[in-house]
Amino acid sequence: MTVTNNVAALARELRRVTDNMLNLPEVELARSWANAWDAVEQDITGALEELAAAADGKRVPAWKIGQNQRIVNALETLSEGMQEALGEFASTIQDVTLPNLLEQVDEMQKRMARAQLPLGAAVGYTFTQADKTAVTAIVRRVTEQIVSPLLELPAMVDQAMRRELVRGVILGENPNKVAARIIQATKDQFTGGYNRATVITRTEMHDVQRSAAQAFEEANSDIISGWVWVAALDKRTCRSCIAMHGTVHKPSEQLIDHHRGRCVRAPLVRPLKELGIRGSVDDTPMQTGEEWFNTLPEDEKLKTLSGGAKNSASARSILTALENGDLKFSDLSSLKKHEGWRAARHATTFKELEKKAARNAS
Repeated sequence: MTVTNNVAALARELRRVTDNMLNLPEVELARSWANAWDAVEQDITGALEELAAAADGKRVPAWKIGQNQRIVNALETLSEGMQEALGEFASTIQDVTLPNLLEQVDEMQKRMARAQLPLGAAVGYTFTQADKTAVTAIVRRVTEQIVSPLLELPAMVDQAMRRELVRGVILGENPNKVAARIIQATKDQFTGGYNRATVITRTEMHDVQRSAAQAFEEANSDIISGWVWVAALDKRTCRSCIAMHGTVHKPSEQLIDHHRGRCVRAPLVRPLKELGIRGSVDDTPMQTGEEWFNTLPEDEKLKTLSGGAKNSASARSILTALENGDLKFSDLSSLKKHEGWRAARHATTFKELEKKAARNAS
């Protein structure tokens, strides 16, 4: 038993809603991040050019760069800019985005459940609100998994930039070129801080969305028997998510997607006969990931397995193993542990798949 295409479409709409809610805060963060860099770039560049010119073809010692007052002042200004930008970003996520997301999840879960009931029963059915304890735990998780890591980022980025700056300069080329190379490497570390902030936030906010959905399902277990894994099924979808798409789970199970994962859990309503409800609904079942994959032409199957590389030899061998029965489609997804973070589902590596296929074939 699975959900219908209509329910799957609503689940994907919830994913889009979650993504869209994060777009504006990220744009504001990007603007603040860029402004912080622009305010100091000229000072850092000028200081590096002066040091490089004064070295007269020799290496600039790391301590001279690290103790240069213009650079020290610029890094302090940059750190303050990061702290301010991330503080505002975290406040927006916690005070604005989170309440709106919880409200949208509740509404979308009801819509998905009602879509599985006859019109008369759907209109009159009253759902139970999620347990307050569960909602409180979700809010606490935002503080622990999003806000706290975000506020720790400036120190990490500052250390990374200092490492780039104090590696020293070997001359023998134009001092301006040397300075430009170092400033780009330093800027890359700074930009990496912004990227890290958005990865943390998007990953955890999608987890919040799934946790809120789980709280709704558990509060309405009289009508909801479980949930179905719904993936995006587009060019960006990895083979792990495709393998999980359409699988059915108990309400107590978590949807543990990878970093920046976009998968959604759709509530699965109990059979109408079990609920004592007369009537019928559109029962066209959603395709499983395997069924969807099998409709693709061979070149698209290879691209899907390899993440876009059509002519991957490993992808071809895995496709052959799937067709021969040496691999199950579910083998494409594996649960892996991460130090300092939760376990998550990832695409099983080609090496692991080829080993398994060889064992099964022997």
